[in-house]
Amino acid sequence: MAATKRSHEASAPALSRTTISQYAIGSIGTGGFGTLPGLVLIYYLTDTLGVAALLAGVLVTAAKVWDVIIDPFIGARSDEGLARAGTRRRFMVLGAVTLPVFFVLTFAVPAGMNPLLAGLWVLVAFVLTTTSFSLFQVPYIALPAELTPSYDERTRLLTWRVVVLTFAILLFGAGGPELRALGGGEHTGYLVMAIVAGLVIGAGMLVSSAVAPRGAAAAPGPRVSIAAQYREGFAALRRSQPFRALLLTFVLQGLATGVMLAGAQYVAVYVLHSERAVSLLFAALIAPALVAAPIWGVIARRIGKERSFLYASVVFGVAALSMTALLWVPGEWVYASVAVAGFAYAGMQSMPMAMLPDVISHDARTNGEGQAGSFSGVWTAGETAGMAFGATVLTIVLAATGYVESVAGVAGRAERPPSRNRRELLLVPASPSRSASCRSRGIGCGARRSSLLSRSTRMSRRRMPDFDSAAILGRLADLRSLDAPTHGGRVLSYVYDTGLGSLDELAADAIRLMQPVNGLDPTTFGSVAALEREVLGFVRGLFHGGDDVVGTVTSGGTESCLLAVKTARDLWRQRHPDAGAPRLVLPATAHAAFHKAAYYFGLELDLVPAESDGAATEGAATDGTAAKGTAAEGSVPAARIIERLGDDTALVVVSAPNYPYGSVDPVEAVAAAAAERGIPCHVDACVGGFVLPFLEGMPLWDFRVAGVTSVSADLHKFGYAPKGASVLLQRGRDRHRAQYFATTGWPGYPVVNPSLLGSKSAGALAAAWAIIQALGSDGFAALTAQSIASTSALLHAIDGIEGLRVVGSPVGPLFAVATDESVEHERRVDPHHWADRVRELGFLLQQQPAFEQSDGTRLPRTTHLTITPVTASVLNELVVALATAADEMRGRPPVSVDEVRALLPASLLSPGAAAGLDSDAAAAILSRLFGALGSTEPGALPDRFAPVMALVEALPAPVGERLLTEVLARLAEPSD
Repeated sequence: MAATKRSHEASAPALSRTTISQYAIGSIGTGGFGTLPGLVLIYYLTDTLGVAALLAGVLVTAAKVWDVIIDPFIGARSDEGLARAGTRRRFMVLGAVTLPVFFVLTFAVPAGMNPLLAGLWVLVAFVLTTTSFSLFQVPYIALPAELTPSYDERTRLLTWRVVVLTFAILLFGAGGPELRALGGGEHTGYLVMAIVAGLVIGAGMLVSSAVAPRGAAAAPGPRVSIAAQYREGFAALRRSQPFRALLLTFVLQGLATGVMLAGAQYVAVYVLHSERAVSLLFAALIAPALVAAPIWGVIARRIGKERSFLYASVVFGVAALSMTALLWVPGEWVYASVAVAGFAYAGMQSMPMAMLPDVISHDARTNGEGQAGSFSGVWTAGETAGMAFGATVLTIVLAATGYVESVAGVAGRAERPPSRNRRELLLVPASPSRSASCRSRGIGCGARRSSLLSRSTRMSRRRMPDFDSAAILGRLADLRSLDAPTHGGRVLSYVYDTGLGSLDELAADAIRLMQPVNGLDPTTFGSVAALEREVLGFVRGLFHGGDDVVGTVTSGGTESCLLAVKTARDLWRQRHPDAGAPRLVLPATAHAAFHKAAYYFGLELDLVPAESDGAATEGAATDGTAAKGTAAEGSVPAARIIERLGDDTALVVVSAPNYPYGSVDPVEAVAAAAAERGIPCHVDACVGGFVLPFLEGMPLWDFRVAGVTSVSADLHKFGYAPKGASVLLQRGRDRHRAQYFATTGWPGYPVVNPSLLGSKSAGALAAAWAIIQALGSDGFAALTAQSIASTSALLHAIDGIEGLRVVGSPVGPLFAVATDESVEHERRVDPHHWADRVRELGFLLQQQPAFEQSDGTRLPRTTHLTITPVTASVLNELVVALATAADEMRGRPPVSVDEVRALLPASLLSPGAAAGLDSDAAAAILSRLFGALGSTEPGALPDRFAPVMALVEALPAPVGERLLTEVLARLAEPSD
């Protein structure tokens, strides 16, 4: 007999894709209606209509009880319709067409209606809605046993139904609250949600109705009474032990689901403090189930549905149990546990649904055909009863623990329920879910928690702290008052301000949108790769790079410089495997980031001295660039750099322009010589990369120079992005790949990083991308023109200030100012005293100490100014401040380095003294020194920075570096 049955099933034709698709689409309706009302209806009644919690539970339960009552009746009528008309389609179409209308009416209660009348409105409308749903749902469940006699084909059919069902749960569970929020919340928001959701639910049901088989109508039989129809349904329940076991499992699961759905919104609002948190919960659980459902279908075909159901239940239980670790180790790792639970959830849903038609088919072989509707009616009634009483249990708990309902728009709404109420919100769902898993698996559960929300049972012991957002942000605003002003043109270093508030808002919005994204893995966050690709494409075009120029967005200029050096070192080692440490050749004026790179990566730093006096400026061109064959003060002649190149040179660096003085190094000559020797040449355009392309008459400095192998440019300088964005472009893909770090040498995920950081914010990248989209080349050109106009005006103003001079021949919107030693001593202006006085007048300039080079020549002490587009708005005031400060400081002698040395212990004047300075000793020395140099508080920096710059000049470099480290480290130390 068994062999005959399997032979018959094996001979059944495979279901077509059309049939499977049409049937599965019906679950958009069943999943949507099964999820959304359970999620929001109780909350709508209590927190929008003002219905008391217990009454809200009674109303929703009454509608569900009606569903329980009517389902067996519809099942029997569906069987009768099949016998009479040869199809169940008429019931399904009627339900699909009427449900959207009644669903919208459920959430269309007029604002201001008395809560009791509003509750009755919802009751009537929802009863009609559930009736329409039953007209479709009951015949829909009965169809699989009629569509195919094959065990495996039914498994396949139900597997894809669960895929769509899972998608629908995710769509409506996460999307419903979002629709409500988009509609404005409260009455209008719920109505918008109901209209959209009702139409989608009805459409899915209507499409699926077409799959109902059409057969020959039989002769009308005698009409069966309603009582007889119920007896047939319960007779099916009595005679089929497998059906009873399966139904009991689903009733318990329905009870747990009802509690979770009804309670999720309250948990989101009063435990997680966000109405939209419920969307994240659904997404975390359901998204993996979309992928998992077909996998469980494959597993079931190999090991059977019962064993698959057992394994899914066990995996789900373990995943749920693991979440209790949040009590001790809170963190984002919980999403992994939720995802595993979601994977198992797909099996827990699909296997019982796939077994139901098997049970119906078994009963048909034993007791005759034509009773599938009775089974499906009882099944739907049982599941619905569980869902209904889940909502009832929750509302009883809410009422018993003092929950205060509210009407939309009425003041005095409870911000949160009492702590006991919140605890019970989290605790209640666990109990029925635990029982359901015990019944379905046939194993002892003990104290195990098996539902998604069961992890909250123990987590509720650790309540979320109350917090006052306004107070926290107010405290942050107070701390921001410690900062120099970042807008308005008052700070002439560090800050790159366009003066365009709309551009700042655009950047802030872009950061906010990308706030949760981790830039570590573009295979997970595809937006990161897309944004980086477009940013690099724009910059490559700006720098005239070909298709072979590729690159990386980094966290800043320092990281770009570090990566350029690291790449060059690694490639040099490949060519010289047995050699020692390579050299890094660069002008003394190159950025200190290259010193850090040499230190980190084990290269010998070879600094080429710059011109140290103004004699060479006589040959300077009128356009501000050095004349051919000359080098302005602060610049380095090409010949000096080229003579340092050798086989042990891993990289030569030139600046376009350098930061201290704003002069451009001889890129063409150096790059050509380097190329002849097979040495890579890096152009540090971190400060000038988004300025130089828009200046006329510039010598070539970018990828148009054949010997240039890499270029760095900061998006957060004259690219106007918020801090944390730079680019490094490499010529050649192999060179770029050498920049990467990759390893599979650990048991975790494969690590492949193009930059020094692993996990990183994508906010600055997104902001840079947005600004590039907004400005384009024309926008950058216009902003550069504004900066250059202000720079020219300031250069002219300083040229008219006796006792000061501009150093060298700066290019672009930055320059340095030094003492004009061509005038008499009493007419000279010390740049550091000048900067201190300008600070008191409202503008912050950047002081740079004198620097002794390796050849014994000395670069002067200077004050640096970076000019941005916003400078134009304060230009007149700034010029007055610069002139006033110079008049007041003229003739005042600079802080004497010799006098500062006299304050120092003799032991500090040797470079080796740094090794003997521990933290306490360094702090004690600093406290004495700063006190002697004018500090008003013990250990604090002096009010003026001229003495600090003199101290840096007086100390041997290692000692000065050690003491400055102590200063900065102690600024961020927690107070006692």
